[in-house]
Amino acid sequence: MLIISGLAALGLNLVASSLQNLVLSCVFEAIVSCTEAVLFCVICEIFPTKVAATAMAVTVMCGRIGAIVGNVVFGALVDEHCIVPIYMFGSLLITSGLLCIILPKSTRPERPQ
Repeated sequence: MLIISGLAALGLNLVASSLQNLVLSCVFEAIVSCTEAVLFCVICEIFPTKVAATAMAVTVMCGRIGAIVGNVVFGALVDEHCIVPIYMFGSLLITSGLLCIILPKSTRPERPQ
């Protein structure tokens, strides 16, 4: 999912019409939003029960700080060099997607339904 989102972000540089821009922006935002929900599930699965709530709180805190800093940095980069933030975010998303391949498998026993 992250790789597709990264490719959509990189594709924003290649759009020729407002419809293409709209479609790629929607694909990008939809996949990033779905990935956030998946991230919260993975955190609960990876960390032991005793620290899962703390791990979730730290993740949400880092996400909110990143959102604030990202808006400031993105705005500054767009003003100076428009192409840099597009390639930066696209490559970071693709790299994150590739790093997800090495996430550990769950060792927890099956939970009762």
